[in-house]
Amino acid sequence: MYTPFKNGIDATGAKAVYWELLEDDGYRFDEEKLKKLVTKKTRLIGVCNPHNPTGRVMTKQELKAIADIAVDKKINIVSDELWEDIVFDDHKHISIASLGPEVSDLTLTSWGFSKTFGVAGL
Repeated sequence: MYTPFKNGIDATGAKAVYWELLEDDGYRFDEEKLKKLVTKKTRLIGVCNPHNPTGRVMTKQELKAIADIAVDKKINIVSDELWEDIVFDDHKHISIASLGPEVSDLTLTSWGFSKTFGVAGL
């Protein structure tokens, strides 16, 4: 995730649970690990897709797993999709909010034009 997102959570006094995806594991998403991290206190799931800095694009199956957990537990999602127009090797960006009305209602999607048009910092 973009560090200021986590800093915003810290500033509210909430506790962020950070799940680092590891290069040695191919930055693999694990639905069972997410289920173990979610508790009755969980109020928000942060998603970065395509992932910065790895460039990894989440599959529809991975996004559906997150969406199912969020909908089942009524957990909001913040989805950072700033890099959506920059994907490589025939990968396709899928917005988690596009998976259905139930998850769309729980999702706030963050997007901007700076990466797409090469004007970062403006």
